[in-house]
Amino acid sequence: MPRLPALELNEQPNVSRMPPWIRQKLHGDNHTYYALTADAVRSNALHTVCEEARCPNRGECWSRGTATFMLLGDVCTRACGFCAVKTGRPGGYDRDEPRRIADAVMGMGLDYVVLTSVNRDDLPDGGAQVFADTLRELRRRKPGIGLELLTPDFQQCQDTAIDTILSTVSLPCMDAPMPRAVAPGIVPSATLVLPCTSQDARRAGGPSAASAWTRMSSQERQLVWGHNVETVPRLYHTVRKGSKYQRSLQLLEKIARHGCANAAGGGMPGAGSIETKSSLMLGLGESRAEVLDVLRDLRAAGVQRVSLGQYLRPTRQHLPVQEYITPEAFNSYEQDARNLGFSWVKAGALVRSSYHAEERQNPAVSIPGAYPG
Repeated sequence: MPRLPALELNEQPNVSRMPPWIRQKLHGDNHTYYALTADAVRSNALHTVCEEARCPNRGECWSRGTATFMLLGDVCTRACGFCAVKTGRPGGYDRDEPRRIADAVMGMGLDYVVLTSVNRDDLPDGGAQVFADTLRELRRRKPGIGLELLTPDFQQCQDTAIDTILSTVSLPCMDAPMPRAVAPGIVPSATLVLPCTSQDARRAGGPSAASAWTRMSSQERQLVWGHNVETVPRLYHTVRKGSKYQRSLQLLEKIARHGCANAAGGGMPGAGSIETKSSLMLGLGESRAEVLDVLRDLRAAGVQRVSLGQYLRPTRQHLPVQEYITPEAFNSYEQDARNLGFSWVKAGALVRSSYHAEERQNPAVSIPGAYPG
């Protein structure tokens, strides 16, 4: 494994004081749910990116009873200039973590779960097996649960990692509950991992239920797989030490191709209807033209979902804020992304990659020329 980079005290100040549209209170309005979420996390000895990365939305999200679980411990093998997660040599990992994640999810009654992890360049598979074990355990307990992954770039083992994870989500779906009717805008099961057979559906609700199940759109039977490019290529050397822009694009394209191959009748059984997702932090010194170039690169790689948010400096050891992006500029970027063909877009100062991840937007569509091939 390469030598671990280190963060040093950065004396450069932020460009200005934080503007009022960014300030956020620590706790949301529902203190009961906040406490229940905190208890589920701590009683199962889990890590969340909400805490480890000092996410400004923790109050809001935990007050809604949601959290993004972070696998493979709380020590990362890289030292990105923007990230508050600890850097070091992690050593081993907890093989019981998938079970405890599932315990917490069941206890919280979640229908949609986002899983992420630290970088584990010290592991031969980059930690892919732990993702796979967690997916398997969640799906065993709740077959219809919505799942979203936010993975590392898997450095030198991308193909192995993809196969490991997709072999898990392609397992047969047994006794999956039928989707229940909900009020508009409410998404208790926003994303279903895999389609079940008509026989499975008939067991759940009779012939009419089976017919309704088979008519469900691919948007409702998908896995969302995210990997964040984070910034523009010019800034990678300072912002994403140990990472490469083209490597990140390559991972996203490979995942997108798996989904498209299956949709066309080939590829791994059950791996279809995979939506790829990525995210950008703004305010690190990038230009508008560079951001638009990255959005075009993501679409060319087959990425369908994108989020754009404001970089906020975690500590004096991290990179300073070069610019606070205005709400009007974020609105413009959102429209730009939609014009490029992204089917799901979130843009705003406090938007993070898993922020309101369960939100249903426009159905995913296949746009000719979406990726080279």
